[in-house]
Amino acid sequence: MASRYIKIKHLETGEEVVIDTYLSRYRRLAMGFMNSLRLYPHFVKHITLTQSVKSYHPRILDGFMGKMRRFYGDLLYLWTTEIQEERLERTGQRVIHWHIMVGFDRDIEFGKEDVLRIQKYWKYGNEKNSVEITPVHKPSVAYLMKYITKSLDVGLEVEGRVRRMGSSRIAGWLRQSWKKVCIAISKFQEWGVAFDTLFDFLWDRKGPYVYVEENPGRQKLRLFEWPSSGWSRVGEFDGPLPF
Repeated sequence: MASRYIKIKHLETGEEVVIDTYLSRYRRLAMGFMNSLRLYPHFVKHITLTQSVKSYHPRILDGFMGKMRRFYGDLLYLWTTEIQEERLERTGQRVIHWHIMVGFDRDIEFGKEDVLRIQKYWKYGNEKNSVEITPVHKPSVAYLMKYITKSLDVGLEVEGRVRRMGSSRIAGWLRQSWKKVCIAISKFQEWGVAFDTLFDFLWDRKGPYVYVEENPGRQKLRLFEWPSSGWSRVGEFDGPLPF
């Protein structure tokens, strides 16, 4: 299992930095959400779901999102979990909030009827008081990371592995900076390759690639690589942080 923290060093200056890989992974997902909004315009609602009982399982959300998709069609969304801090302080119970950023197609007319409908979709709390829907006029990575960071900071004492964050399908090539997304689009256009082809490749921090099955060890064939950042990994560990 990969370590949570990695230490990188700048090859010229000697500066060292510790990166939380959990936070870095979630940040890439947040960038993917924002880049999807740029390419496919949506309006965004922040839906907060409050549970009335102490329980945790990602599938609790499956029924809710399934009903949302059946009525509204394809949705762009990202969710995180958070402990209800006020309730924890008052009763000692670790009960969960779900924060969901939902991108609706611009052609959808969203009104009071939609609020009432979505309230009925949530079966794990009081119908009126456990669903809050607010517009997000200027979504940003910083706005998303505020809730993601909260999710990482609070311990969830439950059985099994805790999934703190999830999303709709967001392609790997969108999970990077907008600058890199634009460069990737330009390169594919220069090669005369259709835009949709970007979804067919695997992407990592070095760039797009495919596996060559006939080669030993499923070797990677890269289309191109991003220029070197000047940083190199020099160590990894699980914690605690050394400062």
